Amino acid sequence: MKKAYYSLIVISFAVVVVALNLDIGTSAETVSYENQEFTIIPAFEGMMDYVEQAKQADEQEWDSIFRETVADPLAMEFWGQTLPTYRNVPINTINDLETLEKNIAALQESNVLEVIADAIVESASHLSGQDMTVYVLALDPDRRFEIENMNGLHGIAMGDGNILVQIDVNSEWEKMLPYLIAHEYHHEVFLGRTAGSDFDGTLLSRIITEGKADTFASIVYPEVTAPWTIPLPPEEEAEVWRQLSILQGVSTWMTISSFIFGSESRDIPQWSGYKIGYQIMQDLLANEPDLTISQWTNMRSKDVLERSRFEERYN
Repeated sequence: MKKAYYSLIVISFAVVVVALNLDIGTSAETVSYENQEFTIIPAFEGMMDYVEQAKQADEQEWDSIFRETVADPLAMEFWGQTLPTYRNVPINTINDLETLEKNIAALQESNVLEVIADAIVESASHLSGQDMTVYVLALDPDRRFEIENMNGLHGIAMGDGNILVQIDVNSEWEKMLPYLIAHEYHHEVFLGRTAGSDFDGTLLSRIITEGKADTFASIVYPEVTAPWTIPLPPEEEAEVWRQLSILQGVSTWMTISSFIFGSESRDIPQWSGYKIGYQIMQDLLANEPDLTISQWTNMRSKDVLERSRFEERYN
């Protein structure tokens, strides 16, 4: 696998711990790097309120309690409203109350905020962007895929400088968490720079966006290898690309998710979209090693594909 390495210029930064009275958390750690400010919010209070209220309620009430204590406050943070169309926060009602309560307590005692603060500053030292806020929650103990395949981590860039991270404290999350933060940081920088232009929601733009984020994270943390960046075997890659190239302009989520995450019915291996997007970026940097991170971050998806010459493998 080809990798690009960039020298790191270490610059001192100021760290200030502040208290924030939010509905979803008690305090936040704020770190600054040059002209950027990052706020890391341990959004545990809402989850603990949910646990306490759910213990006293019938199980059929748990969905509404979870929405009122966790999902709606997060929606207000992200979008400023809790209308039904804005309730699609990527976290569902958690049923294992006992384990959730224990995991929240363990997260509160952990160094997770410090790890995130270090990672986001490290990311900013490689690529400048806007101010950001990272919300930290406990991962649903029943989310076995993330626990068994992703070091107990789930992260998503919510847009407008917001990142949501869910962590299973019982997993080996420490090594992969900085990589995940770098990945989501790049998404937020990229979306902040290109919103309304390059990121058009098509399959091609999706896989290139993921490939850029993983390329960035692998530059910031070259010692970490994410399983979704390990190349597909050549024959599998050729078949996936044959299908993907035909549908690259499609923007329906069902099609996109089949390639991004994999689909048995389409014979698309797990994480194929991530893997191919990453390989396209590696080909681009092999062809044009003098490109800066900022330059390829700003590059349009179709230009990335053309200049990578990835398609020449299969023509």
